[in-house]
Amino acid sequence: MTIEQKSASFEFMAFIEDEGTRVFLEKFSSQVKAENCRGKVINIVSFVDYLLSELLIKFSPNKLKATKLTSDLSGCLNSIMNKANVCHMLALLTDNEFEHIKLLANVRNDFAHDWLTDFTSSQVVKRIGKLSSNSNLSSEAKFMVIGGELVTLLHHRLGYAEILNEDLPNKNMVNTASKMAPKRI
Repeated sequence: MTIEQKSASFEFMAFIEDEGTRVFLEKFSSQVKAENCRGKVINIVSFVDYLLSELLIKFSPNKLKATKLTSDLSGCLNSIMNKANVCHMLALLTDNEFEHIKLLANVRNDFAHDWLTDFTSSQVVKRIGKLSSNSNLSSEAKFMVIGGELVTLLHHRLGYAEILNEDLPNKNMVNTASKMAPKRI
């Protein structure tokens, strides 16, 4: 199998630390593999969007509120870029990951808003070329590599968000602190 074929089929994804990770990444891989190029783009970005929501929920001391804000269509964190911006602000994403999410979201928009768009379209080639230095791969393979690596990294990041959450203030701490504050007249 060539590098191009491996990249396009997610055979490069290797680091699996537990059974849950294996199941998640197998589901991701099989779902993307079953699609045409347009479906691959939508699926990859949907997985990233889901993982950004999960990061925010696992990090948040108020899980119910975080779930509502990230899932309701009227929620302020319902778009992928709003979620990515908040995750980046909270240091749950690196600068590089944030740039990759912007690329994936823009390519998804290109595919969603123009039925003629494919991986050879000049705008898509230009966008992907900005973030991928591997000139041996097609734009589709580069997109698949970026998307696959990002999904893998974000899935592993969920545990990090849970660890950080343990040290955040919770409602009880906030209520206690507010009772200790001096009363104003």
